[in-house]
Amino acid sequence: MEFVHSSNISQHFIDVGNTFLAFGLILLATFTFLSNLAILIIILTFRQFRKVSYYFYASLSFADCMVGLFVMMPAAIEKLMQNWIYPLFLCPILVAADILLCSASIASMCLISLDRYGNIKHSFKYRYIMTSQRALLVILLSWLLVCLIAVFPVAFNWINRDREIFPEFHNSKFTCLFKPSSEYVIFASLITFFLPLFIIISVYVTIFRKTCYVSKTRNKRLSIQLEEIRLKKQIEMHLKSQLSSCPNKQTTMQNNLVVPHSTFLNIKEEKIKLSKLKLRKKKHEILNIRAMKTLGIVLGVFSICWIPFFIINILQSLTNEVPLVVVEISTWFGWANSSANPIIYSLFMREMRRTVLHILRIKVRNNIPESSFVITSHGSSYSRFTKSQLESRKSVIERSDN
Repeated sequence: MEFVHSSNISQHFIDVGNTFLAFGLILLATFTFLSNLAILIIILTFRQFRKVSYYFYASLSFADCMVGLFVMMPAAIEKLMQNWIYPLFLCPILVAADILLCSASIASMCLISLDRYGNIKHSFKYRYIMTSQRALLVILLSWLLVCLIAVFPVAFNWINRDREIFPEFHNSKFTCLFKPSSEYVIFASLITFFLPLFIIISVYVTIFRKTCYVSKTRNKRLSIQLEEIRLKKQIEMHLKSQLSSCPNKQTTMQNNLVVPHSTFLNIKEEKIKLSKLKLRKKKHEILNIRAMKTLGIVLGVFSICWIPFFIINILQSLTNEVPLVVVEISTWFGWANSSANPIIYSLFMREMRRTVLHILRIKVRNNIPESSFVITSHGSSYSRFTKSQLESRKSVIERSDN
């Protein structure tokens, strides 16, 4: 009796843990859908995002948004109910949607990396080559390719004609299990993941090397300019010290020394130039470090999320001995990449970050009357002042002009 009682208690704790886990997965799916939908609305609404490069980000946001709605949410609800609660015909449809949308998300990330490579490597020619119509055509072709590779074999049961994709009775419950042949798994994994992964890594390594080369060239140029200014200052200070130490021979030294006029620069102007050059050098170093961090985070998150899933998926198709829990965990790790993408790109894309902060400021200041504010725009950035602040700024500018 005690053994039965303890087993009931442990089963109760397991059920409670599964319930909390399911609610957490539902929250994750909701966040994935809403965050990617917000990024998609921002790209389609604001004028500064009407560029060719952002078409690929819109494709990525749309794919990730659909992953949250049609892939993660049904799986999380099934986890909560601990059983297959949908009609039987939805099983192959949800499997096809899973493969299509996840593959489209990976393909969109590959297109983003290639777009960055074109903008950095061939910035002048790329603007004329990649027009908006061609970008839309590339996105459409990538989705069609994903459909051919991922969806049609599942939808028409071309993978294994002897096996239907329907919920199976597993561990006292029905589960929508997808068990394709090992040939299809290896082929689809190579085309939809490992080839894009190789392209993304190659492109980002090339971008990293290009960024380091440009940064070193700029730093060398700035170092030469700094050295020239230091030498001019030393020459000027040396000449002034000689003239001040010999006041009686000041006229004679001025007549005998032949120094270019550019040497006698104002010390204040030299200090300003020196500080500006140091600031530019520091700014380039910060941008280089930021670019390295961005590339590292994008590659790291993408690899951590998807590599375990595809390796376990291939092993499962070959051996059929991988535990179902391991397959489920690796699957959710892969889907979590769709949750991480809006965070990464909204934090590390300058225009996106400014727009999000601008929207949040408007939401926070909604309690203050809108008539007391004046919004001014400078390029892609925004400034928000009260009328008194704006008048004081205008008065300061008018005084400086007078």
